[in-house]
Amino acid sequence: MLEGVVRSYWDQYVSRVKLQGAIYYAEAVLGVRSLFIFFCLAAACIVVFASGLLLIPLALCFYMPWPPDVKAVVAMLFGLGYALGALALLAAICSEKRWLKASGAKALMTRVVKGT
Repeated sequence: MLEGVVRSYWDQYVSRVKLQGAIYYAEAVLGVRSLFIFFCLAAACIVVFASGLLLIPLALCFYMPWPPDVKAVVAMLFGLGYALGALALLAAICSEKRWLKASGAKALMTRVVKGT
């Protein structure tokens, strides 16, 4: 009987510690996610400015025998395509829902809330 009382008293503290640990874990995942987003954006800026938006469309427009108005449209379409592609990739990679699922924080929070 005494063991049951001590166990029920102890289980309250253990579940509280588990909940606090899950909260710290989720906060750490979100912090790492923020750093990852920063480095992805920095890398994307370097790639976009160095090669994507400038070099490929310019080389294509300089060496193709098109009229100037067609060259301008092609250059703008390339720039728009690169920018939209980079934004779509960053949105997919940096999704908070995807990070919580991949890290296991979502499952951990569900288990802690259910009490198992």
